[in-house]
Amino acid sequence: VDDNKLNTMMRPPKGMARGQILGVMELGETRLLTASECSLQSMREQVTSDAVGKYATVVSRVSWFQRPLQERGQPGVWQVKVPIDVLPPGMRPKGVSAASAPSAPQVFEDPRTLPRLVVFDLDGVCWSPEMYQTRGGPPYRLISEDVVVNSAGEEIQLYGAVRRVWAMLHDLRRRGHDIRVAVASSSQRHKAQPLLSTFEVAPGIRMSDVVDRDLFEMLYRKNEFKRPHLEAILRKSGVSADEVLFIDDNERNIESVSHLGIVAVHVPRGLSETTWAEVLK
Repeated sequence: VDDNKLNTMMRPPKGMARGQILGVMELGETRLLTASECSLQSMREQVTSDAVGKYATVVSRVSWFQRPLQERGQPGVWQVKVPIDVLPPGMRPKGVSAASAPSAPQVFEDPRTLPRLVVFDLDGVCWSPEMYQTRGGPPYRLISEDVVVNSAGEEIQLYGAVRRVWAMLHDLRRRGHDIRVAVASSSQRHKAQPLLSTFEVAPGIRMSDVVDRDLFEMLYRKNEFKRPHLEAILRKSGVSADEVLFIDDNERNIESVSHLGIVAVHVPRGLSETTWAEVLK
């Protein structure tokens, strides 16, 4: 890979940043290098690591996505579903364009069928990365409707459906519907609370304005997961368990509240329009 191509790989297009899936790297042959090859200056200039190892893999091509794909990283190798409209034009199946690609489902929320209380986890459900993964914290600076930069210059992004869903729930409450929003989180309070006060879901309406202040549970108890959070929320709210919806990205948190009688939904990839539609089924 020459210098120009390497610079292209290392500099994502405007609007894309670290902490997102930005594109596709096509790899060629992997082979075992000889001792003489490892010592060559030309080889050291080609590798993308600090040192030349025993094996080398050819980078054939790098293609940036049409837009960043918000996806939570996992250890090792994992699979990701990439929407067709995100793929570079040259990688789409023949006969398929962005316009013909399936879009996110259109969700119509009937207040009569929504739960009386919607409880959100924050890290991994509402935004990414999680607070423990960031070095910086407040003060935060908004750079777009759904992205802020923290004190260390790291970007934190809301998942795709968060602003719309939270704005919808706030508006229903404002119009007199008996629907409340609670938080059950084990995040870092000194980072998460100012973040809630920074993101707006509608002009002049912050995420912190949407949450019922009496139903904000942020704590960590080893091996108890989200049971103490939901028990406290149920007790304080007075809402019947079967009228409560809890959304979390950690399956163990979901399991920990299974005996409470609430509807608990696992959303491992954050709150998108697709996952919200599935939640309401």
